[in-house]
Amino acid sequence: MTPTPAPPAGLTVFLVDDHAIVRSGVSAYIDMIDDITVAGEAGTGQLGLPVVVLTTAASQRDQAQQSGAAAFLEKDGNLHLIPQALRAAAQAYPKTRRQR
Repeated sequence: MTPTPAPPAGLTVFLVDDHAIVRSGVSAYIDMIDDITVAGEAGTGQLGLPVVVLTTAASQRDQAQQSGAAAFLEKDGNLHLIPQALRAAAQAYPKTRRQR
C-alpha cells in the first residue's frame, strides 16, 4: 500500500477581495513565502473563517472587528506585514472556532 503524503507544512489561505488586481498582487506576494500557500481566490464571500482584513477606512475596520476578524492591515501599509497578519489569524482560529 502506498503511504498517504503528509499535508504541506505551513498555512493555507483563501483570498477574498472585490478588486481582482489586489487579489492578484497579494497572491503573487504570498507565493514568494515558503510556508504560506494560496488555495484560491474570490471576489466576495462569507467563509465563516477568521480573516485578515485589508482596509482603507476605519469604519470598515470597526465593522470587520465586530464580525470577528482576526487581524487587520491597511491597504496603504507595509506589504511585508502580510505574513505576520496571516499567522496571527491562524493562531486566533482555534480560539475563534470555540467562541462560535
